[in-house]
Amino acid sequence: MNKDELLRLHQILADIKDELIAIRPGLEFPQYTALKITPSHTQVSRSVHKHAVFVLGQEIALVFTDLDPNPSRRMASRMKECADKSFQEPEHRY
Repeated sequence: MNKDELLRLHQILADIKDELIAIRPGLEFPQYTALKITPSHTQVSRSVHKHAVFVLGQEIALVFTDLDPNPSRRMASRMKECADKSFQEPEHRY
């Protein structure tokens, strides 16, 4: 996936996050917020956006555990694994 595609995916997930917050006021995404990166930060590396996508995906999946715990928990777990792996990539710089 090239950087433009990754930025688009990041934007889609950010939009989903915003919709979830609108539906459930008070909902927080602490790990994603701590990264201090948004899809509009185009100057940062592809690997940083990749990490943000996995972190945000994990937190979104955790929100859905209320609806159907088993598949959502597996998805959240897999996204965490991917986030951890992407953070260890050599080109990962904030």
